[in-house]
Amino acid sequence: MYRPLCRQMARVSVAADSAAGEVGRLGAGRSWSPALGALAALMLASGAAGAQVSPPVGSLLVDGTIVVKVYVTMPRQFTQGLGVTDVPLLFVPTEGDPVAEQTDDTGTATVRLRPGSYRLVGGPVTWDGMWYHWEIPLLVRATMRGVDLNPRNATTTQAITPAARDSLRVPVADARRPTR
Repeated sequence: MYRPLCRQMARVSVAADSAAGEVGRLGAGRSWSPALGALAALMLASGAAGAQVSPPVGSLLVDGTIVVKVYVTMPRQFTQGLGVTDVPLLFVPTEGDPVAEQTDDTGTATVRLRPGSYRLVGGPVTWDGMWYHWEIPLLVRATMRGVDLNPRNATTTQAITPAARDSLRVPVADARRPTR
């Protein structure tokens, strides 16, 4: 399939003045615009780069790990939600060392974990005057789906405004003065 496409691409003849919108020809009387031909050539040339696509969620990799994806989203009016960046996540196994990760600019974190039971700890996230924190059990296994962290499965706390925080401060005695 790849070779016939290369041959077809080689037969594309580009008209002399592509800026004027003239059309190139692709054998058998079919027409392609020069821009479309160039796009197809770029797609064929980038075939090797496209081979480095990350494996899907729940894939069992050669080294025995599973691909785990965590999505952190917060509600936004009239949309499905907004991905939250830089959320710290900690995957704590029942045995062994924890694995730390944080969400990227789309609100997604991808890790490779050994199969088994974990505790997923995430946050805190401040959103609309509330703090959100997650601590949920996680069973890592082949064919698992992605994990969604959102307000429905979070522990929430009312965020404290700076003014409220200042009003709660208790004066501390000067440590240099002796007390009797």
